Amino acid sequence: SFQCLDSVYEHYPATIEEALAPSTSTVRIPPSHVSVISAAEKGREFPGQPGVTIFRDPESHLRYVIGVDAADGLPGGDESAFSVICVETGEEVCAGAGQWDSGYTLPHTVAVVARYYAARGGTASDFSDRCSVLCERNSMGQATINKLKELAIHQQYGPDNKIGYHKTESTKAGLWTDVAA
Repeated sequence: SFQCLDSVYEHYPATIEEALAPSTSTVRIPPSHVSVISAAEKGREFPGQPGVTIFRDPESHLRYVIGVDAADGLPGGDESAFSVICVETGEEVCAGAGQWDSGYTLPHTVAVVARYYAARGGTASDFSDRCSVLCERNSMGQATINKLKELAIHQQYGPDNKIGYHKTESTKAGLWTDVAA
């Protein structure tokens, strides 16, 4: 008898196509349609910034926020990561991850990306209304926050009215909702 593997594909997908495939018991999306989504997700490398991928270029009428999770940058340790989100659409337009140290490489990478999304073809001298950064405030994140201040990158305040956010179970759930508001 026929057994549906939907649960296996949903929880343990081997490919993006398996992850996005609808239930086989009700409807089937042709693989050609799913592969278009997969190709769009690949993006392109940000020039001169290894580990940074652009999914969509900035648009002049949109605003962006960059969420940053800083790590120590040591080989074998956690990677530092960030995600650029369009405030109006909620779409991830750029992302980066790597063994970047939180005191220099990560903030400089984030600054380049922030200026790119803020300028949108113009100057980036005052872009607080177009692109800002929200960095997780942990031991590594504080070094990144301090360096971003030095680089004059606009940063957002967390729920406790301090620059950045302190991640706890209660702050994780509403973080992006609050940022996009």
